[in-house]
Amino acid sequence: MSVGFGFSAGDFIAALGLISQIIHALDDIKGAGHEYRELISELQTLETALTRVKGLEVESEQHSQLVALRQAAGQCLATLDQFKTQCLKQYDKSLQKHDSRTAVVHLKDAFMKAKWGVSMQDKLTWFKANIAAHTASINMLLLTVQFDSASFRERRRVAQHGSLTANLEKTSTSLYTRISEVYKQGRRGVEVGKEILEVAISIMKVFT
Repeated sequence: MSVGFGFSAGDFIAALGLISQIIHALDDIKGAGHEYRELISELQTLETALTRVKGLEVESEQHSQLVALRQAAGQCLATLDQFKTQCLKQYDKSLQKHDSRTAVVHLKDAFMKAKWGVSMQDKLTWFKANIAAHTASINMLLLTVQFDSASFRERRRVAQHGSLTANLEKTSTSLYTRISEVYKQGRRGVEVGKEILEVAISIMKVFT
């Protein structure tokens, strides 16, 4: 029997929400370089992986794999939250909050964005490496879980087929034995047909 993935809906909403916030913040840095675009791409890939995990169902025999996926998703959420707390809050504080966007304010914001980018360089590199690692880990676990799930279903199908075949053979033997007994008892015509029909009906019940 398939069971749902145990990572809560609230956790998924939190993780996907954090990804969206971080992408928006990085995209807000005008003239962002190649490294920022790569980081945004990594975050989008992670977003896709988490969305796949959210809709995942696994077989009851895959408890250990389910635990591993929960841990991977939990670590991912912790990394996202850490980056938001340590980096994005500093980014927000670095920007001027004004009702009127004068040229001077624009220049100050541009300067503070650039300054933030330089000061956060090491953390951005760390964050990108961790996001890539989380994504690779989750995708690898997903692939393993999906492969094993298909294997479990196939083994179950084969076992059910074997049980059905055994029941059919048993019923066929019973039919042959019963027909032999009918003829031995000297029954003919309608009575023989009735006996055969009753056994045939019992065979059909095996398939329904």
